Amino acid sequence: MKRQITHLLNLFELERKSLLIIFLFFVFSASLSAVTLLFLPDILKASGLTITNLPKADFTALIKDFWGNLPLNGAIVALIYGSTAFSSETDINKRGYFILSRPITNTEHYYLKSVFKLTAFFIVLILASIYTYLFGSIFYAPPDFGTFLLSSIEVSLATTIFLAVVLSTNSILNTGATIGIGVLFIVLDISVSVLAQFIDWIKWFSPTALTLEWVKFMENDYSLYVQSISVEIVWIVFPIVLGTILYRNRDI
Repeated sequence: MKRQITHLLNLFELERKSLLIIFLFFVFSASLSAVTLLFLPDILKASGLTITNLPKADFTALIKDFWGNLPLNGAIVALIYGSTAFSSETDINKRGYFILSRPITNTEHYYLKSVFKLTAFFIVLILASIYTYLFGSIFYAPPDFGTFLLSSIEVSLATTIFLAVVLSTNSILNTGATIGIGVLFIVLDISVSVLAQFIDWIKWFSPTALTLEWVKFMENDYSLYVQSISVEIVWIVFPIVLGTILYRNRDI
């Protein structure tokens, strides 16, 4: 156990700057959404433009904008964050570090690094959502925090699926191939989420469609909450188990 803990601490030292950048990116996205909603009518009025049916500036509109963009933004960030997770370790400049710093098996290394990245990414998404809640509360009347937090957990889990798929792919493929498959997965996900608007059960196969469940949860309709969370956990666990099997015999 001591070796595993030491390895996790080493990973934290390597990843903390990247995680901070990811957090700041989502903070900027949330801040931009809030400021845009607040000042857009004044900006349009000052420019002499008249647009009808502007979205109502309230907390729901803010969250809808932030969480609505989160699947695509999160998928792109996950692609960048995870596409070199394991393929970079074959680089001759990094080979020595990993051989000396991890007296553990390939299976343990893949599992620990994947779990660390997924957990850290999930926590960053939760913190970004909480920031959105606090920042939005300055301008708009917020909903119950407990309801918001439960919804943010569901949305963040659904978004974390993208990283799980990228990490699994990168267990055996190089960075370029990982990005290619990741982009393909994003395109397929968007296509399935569109179909889910017409065929309800298809939503269980699309992380983006699953994030849309937050609308029901914010209205205190939790009839599908446990089911949504369960499906998202399966979506995350399955690629990691698959990646662990594929990575086991990798020569590093």
